[in-house]
Amino acid sequence: MEKLATTSQVLYEKDLLDKANEIVKLKKELNDNILPKIVYENYEEWETLKTEAIKICQRGVRDFITDKEYPFMRDFGINPGQYDGLYLILWDAFNKISKGQANEWVSNYAQIINLTIKNTIRSLVDMGFWENIFDSLGRDGLNTFLLKILMEFFDVDGNDEGDSIGIIRHFKCSDSDD
Repeated sequence: MEKLATTSQVLYEKDLLDKANEIVKLKKELNDNILPKIVYENYEEWETLKTEAIKICQRGVRDFITDKEYPFMRDFGINPGQYDGLYLILWDAFNKISKGQANEWVSNYAQIINLTIKNTIRSLVDMGFWENIFDSLGRDGLNTFLLKILMEFFDVDGNDEGDSIGIIRHFKCSDSDD
């Protein structure tokens, strides 16, 4: 009888530990997709990181359209490899602006921008407008076109109304002697 009681106690404790581990796992999954609140020392730190993130996008988009892929973009828009590459550019930029604290929410935000660009171009291809737009833009114009879309999500106009990455920013309160 004593062995049965000991076995029951061990099984009960194991079940409790399993449940506790499951709760921890679920909490982590929930927290991963929460809007991050990144604290910046001041507005200058925010602006500096935003500028660095924008430069990541500028360099990435410039390298995004290789000589090999450029002719195919005229007929087909963005291919799957470019789609994945654009996501990685956005991830790097947002990881920079979030001070290395990018989480699933940031990843999803990058994916939304990526889909916006892909679907915009795909719609233009499907409607038969893309070839003319592509030809009139040229390579430099195409870079500018893609960057214009990206910059809308960086709040370059200073509107910060929840539809830009600026929603993550919070500033430290300054200690004043006043």
